[in-house]
Amino acid sequence: MKPVFVLYVIIILAVLAGCASGGEQPSLAPSEPSKLPEPANTDGVMPKPTLSADDLYTAPPNTPEQTEKVCYITGEGVRVREQASLDSQILCVLLYGTQLTKTEDAQGWSKVEYGDITGYVRNDYLSETAPAPRPSAPAQNLREPKIVVKKSLRLLELWDGTTLIDSYSVGLGGSPEGHKQAEGDGKTPEGEYYVCKRNRNSSFYLSLGLSYPNKQDAKAALDDGRINRRTYESIKNAIERKEKPSWDTPLGGKIMIHGCGGDSDWTAGCIAVDNDIMDILWNACPLGTPITVFP
Repeated sequence: MKPVFVLYVIIILAVLAGCASGGEQPSLAPSEPSKLPEPANTDGVMPKPTLSADDLYTAPPNTPEQTEKVCYITGEGVRVREQASLDSQILCVLLYGTQLTKTEDAQGWSKVEYGDITGYVRNDYLSETAPAPRPSAPAQNLREPKIVVKKSLRLLELWDGTTLIDSYSVGLGGSPEGHKQAEGDGKTPEGEYYVCKRNRNSSFYLSLGLSYPNKQDAKAALDDGRINRRTYESIKNAIERKEKPSWDTPLGGKIMIHGCGGDSDWTAGCIAVDNDIMDILWNACPLGTPITVFP
């Protein structure tokens, strides 16, 4: 047998043996890259994406701008309110030029701090620069001087007839609410009085004495037994003569408008103002000047 024929037989037998064993034949075509299986989509629901730390960040809600700066009152008798609303409770009243601290802007209002008071003032009554000083009123030339005290607002107003000259901050007694009725109760009286004494040598700079107790005070004390008839008549006669009534009775006395500071309630029942304001009142208010004290 020829060798070439034997070689062909061996090759054919080898091919038939590979097919019989199930072996795969190598492919001459280039192989395609393998594909990862796609995730199943059940009922049309897309798989949830993976969130990063940035995706989880939520922007804070809009809040009033936080700030802290010095500002000044540009109106007279400006009200500080508990909330940013004209219907909110009045905490105090501030005078022209008063310095305070603004801590927050709130849509037309500012949150402010004045001493131990925190409240809101309308922005149109505030300035970040100190307003120009107002010229001093010619108080010594008043023809019909009159003093009006508004206890709840801590204000003293100086009037010339029907013209308001100026308003000033005051301090009252340690128990400011209510009408004075007895010695040592710490209250500032309420009612109609007049300047019955002027003391240039006051322990509190200068002082103007109120004609407390008046006839109404004395009558109420007589009716409820706090004073006798003789004391009542003494007070009544002094008031009718525009003199100083007795200050040595169970009703108390020596209620003065005086200096040494009007920024807090520190007196025993008197009405305190700053010394420069007391200079104005001293020059403007002779004996007999009417004084009205409102609650």
